[in-house]
Amino acid sequence: MRIPTRVLYRRRYPMMLLACALLLGLAFAPSSLVPRPARTVIALAGVTALALALALTALRRFIAEPAGEAISVTPPVTGRWLVLNGPSSAVPSHGVRLWGQAYAVDLVADPLPSLPTPEPAATRPEFGSPAFRETQAYPAFGQPVYAMVSGEVVAVHRARRDHRARSSHLSLLWLIAEGFVRQLGGTRWLLGNYVTIRAEGTGGRSVYATVAHLQRGSVLVRAGDRVTAGQRIASCGNTGNSSEPHVHAQLQDHPRAMLADGLPMTFTPLAALPVNGEHLDVGVR
Repeated sequence: MRIPTRVLYRRRYPMMLLACALLLGLAFAPSSLVPRPARTVIALAGVTALALALALTALRRFIAEPAGEAISVTPPVTGRWLVLNGPSSAVPSHGVRLWGQAYAVDLVADPLPSLPTPEPAATRPEFGSPAFRETQAYPAFGQPVYAMVSGEVVAVHRARRDHRARSSHLSLLWLIAEGFVRQLGGTRWLLGNYVTIRAEGTGGRSVYATVAHLQRGSVLVRAGDRVTAGQRIASCGNTGNSSEPHVHAQLQDHPRAMLADGLPMTFTPLAALPVNGEHLDVGVR
């Protein structure tokens, strides 16, 4: 049976994980457990899977479907937020196209000192000592997160704990090592607590909106629920592969991030997202 190239392309990352698992397992397995003929077969399978995954990644522009025009969605936050790792500055915005992150954006609460937030901190701490800072020190932590689109909730995870912020160069090195392990662990380890919603009214186009790194115990919806754009669905946290409390937002073309390509987006009524280092000001709903 012929397997479409795009089907394989979507599964390039699982193939990479399988290849790494086979080759690492082979490296540490004793000869008595895995005889030579079996080792040869496993090694060939691992190398083949890895080579195929890398080839599919390199040939992306000839395989992947065009991203299309930016889709306008409701901002997932209110107030004054700093834009980091956004697609207006670079694509892919997070350095990779895996996990549907090509056009994702990170939003960090950065209120003006004269405008205190309800809880718990009024201003964002400066980068530096201490290396691991409590999440409550950041104004983003606990802030409401809203649905970007109207539609059906198709995926929810809520069990990851909020960890301390990585707030120095030394702790960022630790975060890089953490990130490698989290990618091996899968979507829940990487995105932490998240909600994915299938958007309605997209003319048959598959559009899914995901918000991630949500606070543990704050998610208000379950898979199968119907929500409207602007409805509160959770609170900002610091779960998964996150250096400090923030909202990670992205549009993707598949309900599972591991198999998704990212889709370009903007927040209503903007024509394009602000560039990195600029602020997004959203009125209270």
